[in-house]
Amino acid sequence: MGSVAIEDVVDKYKNLLAYQLKFETLDAVPNFDSQKVKLLSYLSKEIAVSKRILEIDILGWLIEFGQISDTEIKSRFDDAQYFYDAETLDSVERILNMSYFMKGTAEKYGDLPLIDRTNGVWQLTDEFKKVLSDNTFKTYVSDAITAGRLNLLQNFDPSVRFQIGQKYLRTDVIKMLDWDKEQTGQNVGGYMKRPDDKFLPAFITLDKTDNYVNLVAYEDGFINRDTMVWFSKNQRTLKSPTEKLISESNEFGFIQMFVKKSGVVAADGKDFYYLGSAKVLSAEQETKRDAKDKETTLIKFEIRLEHPVN
Repeated sequence: MGSVAIEDVVDKYKNLLAYQLKFETLDAVPNFDSQKVKLLSYLSKEIAVSKRILEIDILGWLIEFGQISDTEIKSRFDDAQYFYDAETLDSVERILNMSYFMKGTAEKYGDLPLIDRTNGVWQLTDEFKKVLSDNTFKTYVSDAITAGRLNLLQNFDPSVRFQIGQKYLRTDVIKMLDWDKEQTGQNVGGYMKRPDDKFLPAFITLDKTDNYVNLVAYEDGFINRDTMVWFSKNQRTLKSPTEKLISESNEFGFIQMFVKKSGVVAADGKDFYYLGSAKVLSAEQETKRDAKDKETTLIKFEIRLEHPVN
């Protein structure tokens, strides 16, 4: 593929097979059935361009060794100095058995569990083993694993959950914060707390476009290298459950901050730069007028970043 970034291929063509069909002769491209084509979309999106190396390696080890235990996985993670915590293996399991995904996503991916984990022992499912019996398809699976590992090891630090200064999609962040279920980027919006209140990722766009549905002229931005002004969603008060929780967040860890320059996808893409964790210094309820000249309440937070921006 020359110098074409694999992320660009997956974003535009969904999987390598579709990319090949665009640029190669039909007889040079395998004639996979619809199930395999859907699985290739899964492998392209969730393995080849994953921002977390853990599911990539576990899938690779299972294809190589047949089965592996939780204990062996953790030992290998420790040897490689990968980040993981008490929730990680459950999260990876949900990705690889597809129980994490919403119905529409699972169907798009073929809705076929790749792995089974019982009593701490991981194995490939019989259904996936049957698919892998096609050696040509197995080559595509191996290529996705190899591409995912190379991309991560060359561009990311797997010893941390998120790498400061690296870019992540909302969907990456939700997955890597070990949500039980997939969330759409639209539902996440500017921020969303995990149901158990452990994390709240926030996504700040500094230069807003006219497409923002709230129609309020937010003034999110930096005061200095480690202090920001950040506005809540509209129609929120200090008594609103999530915003109350944010206002009381005076320690690092709960709020995870991501930022991008503008809302113009063509210029800045869909992903956000990770700034690190933040805590709230002050919270003030304000009333503003939207583009329709209607009053709306929202909260102005002043936040401190754990790591100053360079």
